[in-house]
Amino acid sequence: MRHLAILVMFLFSMSTASAMTCTSVRNPGKNISESEYLKNTTFTVHKAACLHKNKVSESDMMMFLSQLRDSEPLPWAVVNNVKFLNESPARLEIYHQLTSVKSSTGRSYKIRNENLIVMDPDTAIIFHPNCMDVLCAVQEVFGKQVGLRLAYLYGKYQLNGSHLRYSLSSIYTIAELDEVLMALQDLPQDFFPIGADIQLTRFLRNEQSDRGIHPCILADSTMRLFDAWEIASSDFKRETLIHEMAHAIAQKSFSDIDLSEDWLALSTWKQAPYTSITKKTGIYRQEFVSDYAMTQPREDFAESFTAYVYQPALLRNHNFGKYEFLRDRIFKGKEFSDPNNCPR
Repeated sequence: MRHLAILVMFLFSMSTASAMTCTSVRNPGKNISESEYLKNTTFTVHKAACLHKNKVSESDMMMFLSQLRDSEPLPWAVVNNVKFLNESPARLEIYHQLTSVKSSTGRSYKIRNENLIVMDPDTAIIFHPNCMDVLCAVQEVFGKQVGLRLAYLYGKYQLNGSHLRYSLSSIYTIAELDEVLMALQDLPQDFFPIGADIQLTRFLRNEQSDRGIHPCILADSTMRLFDAWEIASSDFKRETLIHEMAHAIAQKSFSDIDLSEDWLALSTWKQAPYTSITKKTGIYRQEFVSDYAMTQPREDFAESFTAYVYQPALLRNHNFGKYEFLRDRIFKGKEFSDPNNCPR
């Protein structure tokens, strides 16, 4: 089951202004305006000892992509009916993943060619004679600056932000991708890749409410960013994205460690009979870093993970056992308390 990273209960105000309010499980019983809600955060992200404050430069992105190779370049290849010369299979895979369409079942791909590399160039196209490499082709499809960022996002993290690949997606803006890439730097880079071709897309713009998704929701665990992302505070964006990455890391990289007996025991979670829902044997707010963490074990893990990165003292004070669990089992001894010794 997928759970929203920002679980929001909502209501419409009956005042003359008809203002929308958000009631978050992080702040139970408190109705606040949508704009105010999206400026609030659970953790003091901007004060984090190991916060990355600089955007990834375009020159660094280009250098990384130029050095990305898993074997010798192929003299020529055709991917999705586009011809390339002297390209590495690793970069060809970037173009393949960004421009292939994922099926509605999520289990197969509708690819315009049967194979990734079709050894028959007769019907292949080129964008123009000087555009025979992957980066140029990606930039032709997505635009120069967005294309560079999408190629880097996939090449470095295997996170796919392509609106062509996933339905109900819009193309990212440059600013949105820069914020995503900055947040990903806050995690140890050896966490990546989490898995093959993980979705991280921008949901259709201006259609969130029409499709039954409340405007106060910033993102969800299917790794989609919603319209609220545009107006949320920088801290809230980073906190939310790291929370979502925590879900993926726990479930894909560590085989559902957020439902393991060792994790459940740290807050006396237990499995309820005849149901997949987990409940606590006792409610002790001091064991949790947020009210949202108390909703169920997966959210407890994601909130604790986010606190470990951005406000480790808070987690240590609330539940040192969880801090030790994350330090030893997930972060392999890496800690985020000393700005002079930050994990990379």
